[in-house]
Amino acid sequence: MTTHTPEELGCLVGGPARAAEVALARLIQSGLVRVSREGVLSAVHVPGRGPATPLEAQILNGLRHGRHLNDVVFTAFGSAEAEGLRAHLINRRLLRRRRSLRPRLYSWLFLLAPLLMVAGVLSAVAPELQREFVPQLPEFPFWYFFAAAAAMFVWASVLRARDPGRLRTRAGYVLLKRAERRVNPQDPVGAVAVRGLRGRIGGLAVAGMFGLSAVVVGTLPHRDTSSGSSCGGGCSSSSCGSDGGSDGGGGGCGGGGGD
Repeated sequence: MTTHTPEELGCLVGGPARAAEVALARLIQSGLVRVSREGVLSAVHVPGRGPATPLEAQILNGLRHGRHLNDVVFTAFGSAEAEGLRAHLINRRLLRRRRSLRPRLYSWLFLLAPLLMVAGVLSAVAPELQREFVPQLPEFPFWYFFAAAAAMFVWASVLRARDPGRLRTRAGYVLLKRAERRVNPQDPVGAVAVRGLRGRIGGLAVAGMFGLSAVVVGTLPHRDTSSGSSCGGGCSSSSCGSDGGSDGGGGGCGGGGGD
């Protein structure tokens, strides 16, 4: 059963700019937005059809006069609707309000592990050095240091696996990975959420599914203008973002680990 919308997934993967790409892609798909050869977007009135989300409505209201793709995405990225989307993901415990400190912790643990290995080697081959430089330290068998180093490395690896991002919770990270496994060309809007308009699926350009040329899509930034992203990298100007389709560790509304 689907537990998220494409916009939510886009925000989770690549930040608010990605969520804006998703909203725009659905408007193009539904015929509510037209793209000229020059890459100018304009709204189209279709009886009986309208925007399905607040972010789509924000984009459509801004297209009464033609605008370029990058301008549309940038404006939507900083909108109140994008901030509301981020708040919704926080309430669903898919994002944190602020970056997790765990990635900083496991970085220090990875640094401490080799230092303990060195201490173990010195304790084995030159125990007198330990007594000379750290006389107050009790004498341990050298293998204690190797065991402690191994424990540090395992602990750091587990923390990194559980918290690979910074703003995503563990639930958000699991949802993201599940979506990455299921992305396919038969779901163009979902493909935008996971890969972005710049992305590709099986050799197919995602933008081409919506009639957007490489020149038009080339006006978008190579990297979402979110905070390391992910909504993955949160969904606000101080949130996250990631490269098209990668784990924004990072990016993004970004990234993993349980609270």
